[in-house]
Amino acid sequence: MSTPDPTALTEPRSLRLSIPSIEFELSCGARLIVSPRAKAAVTSLVVSIEGGARLDPIGREGTAQLAGSLAVEGTERHSESELAAILEPLGGSLVGDASGLSGSAAAVGTPESPDANWRTLLDLAAEVLVRPTYPIERFERRKSIALERLRVDEADPRVQVGRLFNTLVYGTGTGGTSGIGRPRRGTFESVSGIEREDLVRWHAETWVASRTIIGICGDLDPEAVRDHLESALAGWRTGVAAPPIDDRFPPRTTRIATFRAEREQVQLLAGHLGIRRLDPRYAACVVMDHVLGTGPGFTDRISKRLRDEEGLAYSVSATTAASAGRVEGVFQASIATSPDKVAAALAGFVEEMERIRTEPVTPDELHLVKQYLSGSFAMGFEKTSRRASQVVTAARLGLPEGHLDQLLDDLMAVDAEAVLACARDVLDPRALSVAVAGPLDEGTVRAHLDAARAGLAE
Repeated sequence: MSTPDPTALTEPRSLRLSIPSIEFELSCGARLIVSPRAKAAVTSLVVSIEGGARLDPIGREGTAQLAGSLAVEGTERHSESELAAILEPLGGSLVGDASGLSGSAAAVGTPESPDANWRTLLDLAAEVLVRPTYPIERFERRKSIALERLRVDEADPRVQVGRLFNTLVYGTGTGGTSGIGRPRRGTFESVSGIEREDLVRWHAETWVASRTIIGICGDLDPEAVRDHLESALAGWRTGVAAPPIDDRFPPRTTRIATFRAEREQVQLLAGHLGIRRLDPRYAACVVMDHVLGTGPGFTDRISKRLRDEEGLAYSVSATTAASAGRVEGVFQASIATSPDKVAAALAGFVEEMERIRTEPVTPDELHLVKQYLSGSFAMGFEKTSRRASQVVTAARLGLPEGHLDQLLDDLMAVDAEAVLACARDVLDPRALSVAVAGPLDEGTVRAHLDAARAGLAE
């Protein structure tokens, strides 16, 4: 049987992937991006408001999330129940969170007004953006629900290990405006101190047009959407731009943190700062990830070794590209295993990181990854919700027109040498930070990590 030639997949592809879109700047200062999709059964809306949880006041973490989620529970024109009654016949929804809004409606309106559904969706979204009322009874209910969830989270090892890891890599953000290392939904203590007036103030200061990108995808006339929103958002305050992200993160070095939980299973995250989405090594990182820790059907190296061969866990992964954004994402390796297997898990992570940094990936591995990516990539953009989200994300990141096609071409062009160079640059087992939730202390975890790295060349 002949060895597959990975270069065969670097030839030009006959099937191109693009998401057509037209961008407008509305009079209020918001950016509107309309992505027409003929015969789409659903119209999807994404409203991204710059800032979000990273701008939460110190000691009031969770403000952005609470303000966003509560915004859809009453406006100057409609109560929460009235909003729901209008959306239900449209097969529609409207949800808020720390970063803005998302919503959808069935594409088909009435014979007399076939575009009534998307117009109604936009009208309600505009109400929520501009004139939410934050009813006190809804605030108290929403805050109570948030606190109960946070109370449960305080004892949940999976939640706590994620918080610890985020802080190890990004820091707390209390000295600047990154805020990335702080919990998006806040803590029980911080949310307990939030009052309704905090949400009203937050909305007035941050939910402004100049910070907003609106993405909508469906069977739409872009000019009609623009004209409708010009009217619906007339008078929305332009406001001022959000402060830039403070990306002065802690340097990559080993840090250990533990959450004590007397459980039979340990939740473990290991990693360090990664790359930005606009990094020229991004495509090589995607391929590297699939070989190392995110391959389809447990075909990647870490899954085959730690799951199949050593039986340490059912689910294990490692990825860099998934979190790449405007600032550095993280390389993160994760596993849930028994306390007596933590040493073996850390050894596996370290050794596989070092192997991909020092040995070229095989032709078979490259072929499998490229075959998977070339077949699955476009399928991820079939839904209007994904397309609306993508055009907004591309605008936030500053990606050029045709970036999806270019990314596919770049992925197919990645060779073993590019993966090796990327791994050497991006991965560093000597600088791993480790967060653990379970019946282990920091000293034990550090000893296991030191033992795992003992054989690394200087």
